[in-house]
Amino acid sequence: MKLVHRLLAAFVMLAVAHAASAQTAAFHWLEDSTVSITTGATSANVALKRVPSGATQVRLYSSCSTDVFIRKGVDSTVQASATDLPEAPGSVEVLTLNDNPSSPIDYIAMISPGGTCTLYITTGAGL
Repeated sequence: MKLVHRLLAAFVMLAVAHAASAQTAAFHWLEDSTVSITTGATSANVALKRVPSGATQVRLYSSCSTDVFIRKGVDSTVQASATDLPEAPGSVEVLTLNDNPSSPIDYIAMISPGGTCTLYITTGAGL
């Protein structure tokens, strides 16, 4: 019975160690990669800086006092609407962009139907 307990304890310790090593690292920003959008009820967009190919993260900080809506796009024609991805007032969120080299995500658009505000976007890696 002691052997079973020892084996079970070793298995649990191994599982915990594996789970800890599988955790994603904290967000690490790329220097000179923060951009911002200031707008209100009209959609505006901004070119992202330093976006590598493949999966990468962007950190969004909403300094707004109202909900804003964002949309990702491949060029400066991208427009956001009130049916796109919502960001809460004062929120900080990290999202993953799956950037395809043949159609790279280079822009973020935002609209703020509740009034003028600013959204900050920083490119980096991790959560």
